[in-house]
Amino acid sequence: MSTRVSIEDVTRIYNQGKPNEVRPVDRVSVRIGGPGEGASDGGDGQTGKDVGEIAVLKGPSGSGKTTLLALIGCMIRPTSGRILVNGRDVAKLPERFLTEVRRDTFGFVFQQLHLISGLSVLENVMLPLYPLEIGFREGRERALGLIEQLGLTHRRRFRVEALSGGERQRVAIARALINRPGAILADEPTAHLDAGLSCELMGILGELRGQGKSIVIATHDPLVYDSPMIDRVFTMRDGRIMDDDR
Repeated sequence: MSTRVSIEDVTRIYNQGKPNEVRPVDRVSVRIGGPGEGASDGGDGQTGKDVGEIAVLKGPSGSGKTTLLALIGCMIRPTSGRILVNGRDVAKLPERFLTEVRRDTFGFVFQQLHLISGLSVLENVMLPLYPLEIGFREGRERALGLIEQLGLTHRRRFRVEALSGGERQRVAIARALINRPGAILADEPTAHLDAGLSCELMGILGELRGQGKSIVIATHDPLVYDSPMIDRVFTMRDGRIMDDDR
């Protein structure tokens, strides 16, 4: 089942009340995911069913899209407003509970990937499992399944620094999926990829959408926000959503 996130009149302020106060997100309300919510047919004839959604936060550097992505993923807290994840208000949860929400609900693909050099593909994919009460054999089988799904079986024992840029990106996606989250959040996922690899990445994200994942991408790359895979595009400027392009 896809993850539903509602951002309700959310503001994030840094240095509040000081001369250098900054509001990277200012009174934003947006809903992401949910069965049939904003999802287009995509050629699969499943409009209105729980086929997931790909939404894009579009805007130049400094527009607030990365901060909004972090708020959606409960990585930072709002200064004001509400964040509902599958109907549960999480904005004021104690950190120990918020950690569980992040771990169980979201998979993150960071711009810099943050793969661990010196570890193999398999070891990197398995890393998020270690805080969980899951057996090593089960975790390894789960990781190997994702590695196969993303076409990396022949590289599973390679150290990640020996991989190409596109292969490293797929390792990061496999790692984001290992906890079986309902939502994937990606920050500038095509920043270090050429056009061909970017199209390949969009194909992978489209497959995940078909599996019911809610996917949110922060980007200023037209190859991403103009892709037919995208269900909705939110244009951001000065911390606000200016329009919903689809």
